[in-house]
Amino acid sequence: MPLQGLLVADAVSRIQKYEIDPLLGTPVGQIVGRMNEVRSVRAVFDDLTRGFEQAVDRVNRIAGRSGK
Repeated sequence: MPLQGLLVADAVSRIQKYEIDPLLGTPVGQIVGRMNEVRSVRAVFDDLTRGFEQAVDRVNRIAGRSGK
């Protein structure tokens, strides 16, 4: 997989140059099977930020430091 871009670079370049609609697009990968709702970018980043803050608080508690 890491070298897949090199393998298809010429073809992708021509597809984009000539705007071959059926072939344009970006693959979403295996996670697509777990997608079940439409969410805004803001909602996704809010969840990521909240999760990061919770993780930092847990690490601080484990390390014996105050969270705030």
